[in-house]
Amino acid sequence: MAAAQHYLIVVHTYRVQNQESVTIRVISARRATRHEITQYEQGEYMRNEYDFSNAERGKFHHPEAQYNMPLYLEEEVLRYFTAQAESKGVDLNTLINDLLKKDIDLIEGVK
Repeated sequence: MAAAQHYLIVVHTYRVQNQESVTIRVISARRATRHEITQYEQGEYMRNEYDFSNAERGKFHHPEAQYNMPLYLEEEVLRYFTAQAESKGVDLNTLINDLLKKDIDLIEGVK
């Protein structure tokens, strides 16, 4: 039988920037360190029970929130475009979005 995998989960948060834009930080996971596993096994990480009697259901749910899918660039691509963004004095996200918008225009123009 395979050994159990232990993960540390980071809960997402969000913040409303304005009526049209919402930023969401997505749940992420990573393998727990040996120290974190030991803490968990010794009962130092979580209580046996939590009192949710005063909890408010849906307190952090926002139906108008928009999820932005993370994209992962290959290392050489990231290095290239990071250097381009720095040389132009723009944010990397802005540069990539502008390039993709131009590609969309090209694709739509061929149709």
